[in-house]
Amino acid sequence: MGESSSSDQSSATRVAAPSPSPVQALSAMTLGRATALQSWLTALREALPAYLLSHALFVALTYLAPLFTLPDFSAQALPPSSLVHSWQHWDAAHYASIARSGYVQWWQTAFFPLFPLLEQLGSLATLGSTHVAGLLIANLADLALLAVLYRLLTEDFSAALARRTLLCLVLFPSAFFLAAAYPESLFLLLSLLCFYCLRHQRWWLAGLCGLLAALTRPSGLLLIVLFVYEYGRRRGWRLRRLGSSALAAGLIPLGTALFALYCLLRFDDPLAFSHAQALWNRYLDLPGLSVLHTAVLLLKGPLVSFTTLHEAFDLVCVLFMLVLVALAWVGPWRFPPALRGYALYALLFGLFALLWPTRDGDALNAFPRYLLEATPAFVVLGLLLEGEGWPRLRALLGCYPVCATALLSFALLQFLTGHWMV
Repeated sequence: MGESSSSDQSSATRVAAPSPSPVQALSAMTLGRATALQSWLTALREALPAYLLSHALFVALTYLAPLFTLPDFSAQALPPSSLVHSWQHWDAAHYASIARSGYVQWWQTAFFPLFPLLEQLGSLATLGSTHVAGLLIANLADLALLAVLYRLLTEDFSAALARRTLLCLVLFPSAFFLAAAYPESLFLLLSLLCFYCLRHQRWWLAGLCGLLAALTRPSGLLLIVLFVYEYGRRRGWRLRRLGSSALAAGLIPLGTALFALYCLLRFDDPLAFSHAQALWNRYLDLPGLSVLHTAVLLLKGPLVSFTTLHEAFDLVCVLFMLVLVALAWVGPWRFPPALRGYALYALLFGLFALLWPTRDGDALNAFPRYLLEATPAFVVLGLLLEGEGWPRLRALLGCYPVCATALLSFALLQFLTGHWMV
C-alpha cells in the first residue's frame, strides 16, 4: 500500500505543470495588454480612411452651403464661426440649451441627459461654447465607434468586410448626424461597446456601457434584450448556470430609471420623457404602418413639392434599411446561429425606430437618423457587396457609394441651410 501511494505521488508530480512565477505572470499580463492595445490601434488606423473621407465631404459642403443662402454676386463676408454655427439646427440647439441651463421645461426631457451633460463639461475647454463642445464630442465618438465596429467585425468576419461596412455606414444619407452635435455617434459608440463586451463575456462592463447608452437615448433600454440573449447563449439557457454576473443586466434599465427619478423629482412625472413625445407630434404606432401610410400619400399627392420630396427621401432610406434588417434573418446573407446576436441587434433597433411616427406632415420624419442605430444592417450590405455567386446583384449594388453620396450631400445641405432635415 505504501508503494502504491508513493507511485501515485510520483505520477502526480510528473503530470502537474509548474505554477508560473509572479514575474512570468506579470510578463504575460503585460504582453496581453500590449497585444490588445496594438489591436485597438490597428482598428483606429483602419477606421481613419472612412472617417476622413466622410468628414472631408462634410467640410466641403459646409464651406459651400452659404452659396444657397447668399444672393448672387454678394460681396458679403461671413466670419468662419458662421460655418460652425451652420451645424446648430433643430435638436442640436435644444441639447446646447439644456447643457447651458438644465431642464427648464418638462418637455425638454424628450432629450436624454448624458449628451448635454458631456456638452456642459466639454464647454470648459471650448471657452463656454456648448455647441462647439457638442461637435467635438460627436466627432470624437464618431471616430471611436468606427474603430469599435472594425474591431468587432474583424473578430467575427474579415478585415475586408469590416472596411466595406464602415464605408457603407459613413456614406448613408443620414450619416452626417454622426458629426453633428447630436447624440447619435455617442449612442452608437456606447451600444457597440456594450455588444462588443457581451461578445467577450465582460458582463459588468457591458452593463455599464448599457447604462450609459440608456442615459443617452431611450432605445438604449433595448440592450437588455441583447444582454439576456448573449448571456443565455453562453450559459446554455439553464437557470442553475446563472452567476452573479447576470445581475449586470440590471445596470441597463437602471440608466432609464435614474432619468425617470430625476423627472419625478424635477417635474412630478417619472415618465415626462415619454409624455413629451406628444408635444413633438409623435405618437406610438405599430411598426410599418407609417411606412405604408407614407407610400399611399406619395401615390396620391403632387409629383413635385417639398413635402413629397422629403417623404420620398425618408421612404427610400427607411425601406432600404428594413430590407437589410430582413436579410439579416432570411436568405443566403443571414447571420449564422453563432452570430445571431447581430441579427437580433438590427431587428430590435430597426423596429424601435419605427414606433414613433410624426402625426402631422412627414410621418417618417427623422426615421433615417434613428435607423442608424440598426448598425448590423450595414454588415449585411457589406456581405451583399461581396456578391459571391450573385454577380448581377453586386453590379446593381455597386452604385450604392455614388447614390448614397449624392443623397448624403443633398440631406446635409438641407440641414446646413436650416431646412427640415432632422
